[in-house]
Amino acid sequence: MRYTFSKVKISGWIETSLVDVIGHVSFSVWFSYCNFRCLWCQNRPVIIGEKVLEIDVDKLVETVKEHAWLVDFLHVTGGEPTLQPVQLTELFKCVKERTNLKTSLSTNGSRPNVIQNLLKENLLDHLAIDVKAPIDDEELYAKVIGLEKGDVVRSVAESLSIAVKNLDFIEVRTTLVPRLLEVKDMGNIAKYLSTLGKIKRGRRFIYVVQQFSPSETVLNEEYRRMRRGEPEDVLKAAKMASKYLDWEIYARTLDIGVVKIK
Repeated sequence: MRYTFSKVKISGWIETSLVDVIGHVSFSVWFSYCNFRCLWCQNRPVIIGEKVLEIDVDKLVETVKEHAWLVDFLHVTGGEPTLQPVQLTELFKCVKERTNLKTSLSTNGSRPNVIQNLLKENLLDHLAIDVKAPIDDEELYAKVIGLEKGDVVRSVAESLSIAVKNLDFIEVRTTLVPRLLEVKDMGNIAKYLSTLGKIKRGRRFIYVVQQFSPSETVLNEEYRRMRRGEPEDVLKAAKMASKYLDWEIYARTLDIGVVKIK
């Protein structure tokens, strides 16, 4: 099939990643720019486009193809990949046609229509969605993502609903950010996730509680200087979530790695 290829704006890629699709190796690409402004985000250069490589989708696909024998998935993250929906669709479509790889998308859930369109074309095998705060607390959600209170929560809720209804492999991730989120907030998120439906046999739904870890690339200077989150708190939060949610539950920290709670 012939295409008129678009140029996609990316910040780079890694040929073999062990952390983006849990239990699998992926070729991971970072799409540039994001519509959120989480003060604690570790990807400042990506979200504000400090360094952008504009590359033909076709050329990127050929690079993926060269390394396809090493990996299970093409994983697209960011930034927020759904801000470039045409390029994202082209990339997944071409990878499906030219390789045996499965496709994975990491998103903040703010553009459910893009997720829906990928599913309609059978272009998505795995979705990793960041749930930044409890879905029922719009004010806290807005604070965590650095935006004014608005319709973001409803969009994230719609993305979650679409994913649970249509996909067999889903990861939901929450970073336990000091001063913004508490252990009990993970319980509230898990309670919400539990209302989305039961897991049928053969499907894999995962909830990951992640440690906040400061670095020089964190967006906000205050959070750059903040101490790393306590691994014990991450474990507590994951155990709290396991009380309410019949999913696989993991705690992810730099100190103790990835620990399966349930």
